[in-house]
Amino acid sequence: MSLCILPASEVAYASIIAGKEAMTLKKGELPFASLSCFIPRNSVSGEVQVSQPFRAKANDLPFAFSLFGPVTDGRLLDKLKSAIAVPVIQKANGDVQYSFLERHIDAETIAKSIIANILSSAKSRPLTLSSLCFVIPDSYSTLKRKALIRLVRESALNEDIQIRLVNQSAAMAASVMKYCSGASNKLFLRIDTEGTTISVYSMSKVHATPVISVSDSTVIETDILSATLNACVKRLERNGFRALLQIVAKEARQKEFCRYLEVVRRHYATGEVAEIELDDGAEEEVLAEDCDEAVKSALPSLLNMIENCMLLSDVSMAKIDEIVLSGATMRHPLWREMLKKEYGKEVLVVSEDEICMSGNQIAASKSTAVAQGTQSAYSVSLGDDAVLCIPSGSSYPCQMPTKKCSFSYQSGVSSKDLLVIEQRFCDKQGVVGDRKPLKTIRVSDVYQLGVTMSIDANGLVLTQVEESAKNSDV
Repeated sequence: MSLCILPASEVAYASIIAGKEAMTLKKGELPFASLSCFIPRNSVSGEVQVSQPFRAKANDLPFAFSLFGPVTDGRLLDKLKSAIAVPVIQKANGDVQYSFLERHIDAETIAKSIIANILSSAKSRPLTLSSLCFVIPDSYSTLKRKALIRLVRESALNEDIQIRLVNQSAAMAASVMKYCSGASNKLFLRIDTEGTTISVYSMSKVHATPVISVSDSTVIETDILSATLNACVKRLERNGFRALLQIVAKEARQKEFCRYLEVVRRHYATGEVAEIELDDGAEEEVLAEDCDEAVKSALPSLLNMIENCMLLSDVSMAKIDEIVLSGATMRHPLWREMLKKEYGKEVLVVSEDEICMSGNQIAASKSTAVAQGTQSAYSVSLGDDAVLCIPSGSSYPCQMPTKKCSFSYQSGVSSKDLLVIEQRFCDKQGVVGDRKPLKTIRVSDVYQLGVTMSIDANGLVLTQVEESAKNSDV
């Protein structure tokens, strides 16, 4: 049995493949996180040990998968902080913790609890779990991918279980590949809690190859939800209501703000009517016009990101035959209308369940019909010198040809630290973000090295270094 998990904001999607049968496990209703799992209890009686009244909610600890591991995107962290009901702190090493009841809980601990709950649901079935797949944002770094694999193994308590990581864009491509009648290029857009991901795939009915993938936290799901609430408040004010959300900026109203964010999120995801409570106890609906205004406010930023992506790729918008959307907020029909009007292309929406099922099929199959692409470039650096080994946008799994790397000779230095560097490309001018050292390799005093890099099926970068010439040979 193969199990696939797609983490979302407050829920997780899961699919099971058993033999030739494929199904969705508890469609979109798996618990994401709850404070109740982490409240201290008396070791004898089992009673909750709190000195104040406390009620745990399922949405009190969202975004654990976005926040585990060192978080280097400060803008993303600040945005998610505003959408979390409990205080969030960042340690000196970059790890994020949730703070409540005078306790600090690592985001990684919460993520492990979620995985364990899902595995418990899956194990209730009479079949043996042989492989576990996670559908993850394309932007996950090598370090975060390694951390996820580690905590999955710890949660599964099975060292032999096969773990696969599948990029969201690859799962989206697999979801629509069956509809391809011939060679085509498709533009994939996704907005979720990690930000906006834009990718291009060259596709046919039997093969999909990544052209480019870029991610940015300029627009994330919470931005659109917050804009929807703000539009609702302004409309109520125009109509003479004094809404509860007028003072959401105050710390005392933070929990209410978070609760309403979840209400609006369900509205986008399911189309159900969302209601907010006014000061007088009355309820008021979040209207379609409120959602429309939020989508319209996000459009200019999205169009700018699309333009930057196309400039970086070898495919022009004229060669794109279809635009594919995913993410709860992108289910709003206005996205399809605006993008079709802007580009004159057909626009398709794929559900989270479809993405999850397609990710499972990619992981369960030994076929490489759907390739994946890296968002980052990988190089080696010795002192002030650097050599690019894997360019951004490379398809994987792959092994690149050995690079002969020549570095400046420094007299009197017997050894040096060779750094393997990961750096993400996302605009025409070059790279953004920190140069992240993935690995340090101690090398002798040499002026030439042979460096071989490969990327495995999970997007993990492996490096081999051979010293090919010594100082004394100069």
